[in-house]
Amino acid sequence: MAHHQGNRMAVNNIRERLQLHFDAEASLEIRQTAGEYQVHITLPYRQGAQS
Repeated sequence: MAHHQGNRMAVNNIRERLQLHFDAEASLEIRQTAGEYQVHITLPYRQGAQS
């Protein structure tokens, strides 16, 4: 059970970081079906943006 709690904490941390950096422009979705675990991360494209 601790393994699943750690995963949830990690996903929440990633989601929070995306929100802090990109506000509502980014999202993280998780889909779990029989034998498959998918994570979809959507980020905004900013042409010419530099880090």
